[in-house]
Amino acid sequence: ETWHTYIFKEKRWLKKTYWYRMQTTDNQTVPQTEEDIEAIEWVDAAAWLAAGPVVYGSIRDVVEAVVDTSGLPTGHTS
Repeated sequence: ETWHTYIFKEKRWLKKTYWYRMQTTDNQTVPQTEEDIEAIEWVDAAAWLAAGPVVYGSIRDVVEAVVDTSGLPTGHTS
């Protein structure tokens, strides 16, 4: 769970977000434009973190919690 604030109709809102680890075989993505999301792409999580993206700290914390330094999800066995 993470929390963040945003302004909508000149009022500040507090939003709680729930995060889930999921898998899919579908490569089609659709941006949620009503949330001002303009584009979506699948990326390697470890490489994304290593690139130092400009992102909210709470989102970085979520990704870091499930990715180890090998780029595999935490708990993955090979």
